[in-house]
Amino acid sequence: MPSDFVPKRRLVSGVTIAPKAVVTTTEAHGYETGLLVRLFVPSDYGMSIYQETYIVVTGDMTFITQLDTSSQRTFVVPAQPYTPAQVVPITGVTDNIA
Repeated sequence: MPSDFVPKRRLVSGVTIAPKAVVTTTEAHGYETGLLVRLFVPSDYGMSIYQETYIVVTGDMTFITQLDTSSQRTFVVPAQPYTPAQVVPITGVTDNIA
């Protein structure tokens, strides 16, 4: 039976500098632990990330990644971003129709 999974793209409002970065979204993400996501953070935000990672959900708007951002610069939202920082799920089996 095919999955009716529909990815929920969310904008990113923060990423910590850590061996396992914590990401904060601008609204409730609705993600589940174990989801594989693609994180896009253009260099306009100080750090630059274009990677896939599995996540551990820690709150409605936060999750821990497997990404080491220890060598990155601080995440700062630019005045006028050309491309928004965002996270996009790339796998899943959750019924999003409910």
